[in-house]
Amino acid sequence: MVRFRPRASGVIGSRAGFRFPCPQDVGVRVPARPLVSGTDRPAIRLTAVVRELATFTAKQARAAVFGIFLLTAATILGPCYDLLLGLCVAFQAFLLITKREGGREFLGIFLFHAIGLSLELYKVRTGSWRYAGEGWKLGGVPPVTGFMYAAVAGYAMRAARSLDLRFPGWPSPAAVAATILAVAMAFTWHPGGADLRPVTLLVVAATFFRTRAEFSVLPERRRSMPMLASFALIAFFVWIGENWGTAVDLWRYPDQENGWRPVSPSKWLSWTLLMAVALGLAIPFSVARRSMPQKTSPKTAEPVV
Repeated sequence: MVRFRPRASGVIGSRAGFRFPCPQDVGVRVPARPLVSGTDRPAIRLTAVVRELATFTAKQARAAVFGIFLLTAATILGPCYDLLLGLCVAFQAFLLITKREGGREFLGIFLFHAIGLSLELYKVRTGSWRYAGEGWKLGGVPPVTGFMYAAVAGYAMRAARSLDLRFPGWPSPAAVAATILAVAMAFTWHPGGADLRPVTLLVVAATFFRTRAEFSVLPERRRSMPMLASFALIAFFVWIGENWGTAVDLWRYPDQENGWRPVSPSKWLSWTLLMAVALGLAIPFSVARRSMPQKTSPKTAEPVV
């Protein structure tokens, strides 16, 4: 009878009566061959980065759809405030009917709309800027301006939903309310002509110093960044929007009366402060949760900044 020898661990190609020697038998260590060669890895990483950036840009554009719509309409039509108001009302109704915005989100947007319109009434009355276009105005302010602020709050709501935002370290409601009050005072109270915005920025920094914004561009990966950095980044793009709006003569700052010029970078600081107000009001109405991400996802967020 011929007995076949059982195959031993680590044997390469064993047959009856014959055994190929393995490298392990002679003490030779064979390095594991990577599934992806070293020359291919950078290309794959670059492709992944490009894919994530493209997805992030698309989601940001969808979140900012109202602001893009308003500025595009103003570019085509000029400062025709009544017509722009009608278009904004129709577009807002479209977002609600098609359920691109929910009822709770609309309440948050409407609240920031009202706050923005009140700020406009005060600032126009004190000569901070003016609206030179034609149309019905209330105290020198066309009602369509409220939609400019609503567009910022709407962006925050849609971004929270599309990026699955979480905010570990979110401050208490009392701290957020006190910060919103401090920002409101910085825009409406100028003792002795003093500018309180730099001091108020310290208040905002102290309130949100421990808060991070965690988000998912792609389902398989979580990322995070400091909340203060997100305020500054969003404010920068709003400042670019201000340059766009003034370039099409939607409104004018005093230094633009004799011709358009870039909006002062100090407005970037103003919008950084207002982002604390916008998100402080928007988050309670949005789908974003303030809980730690471990309660909803086991993935660890990778820091961006």
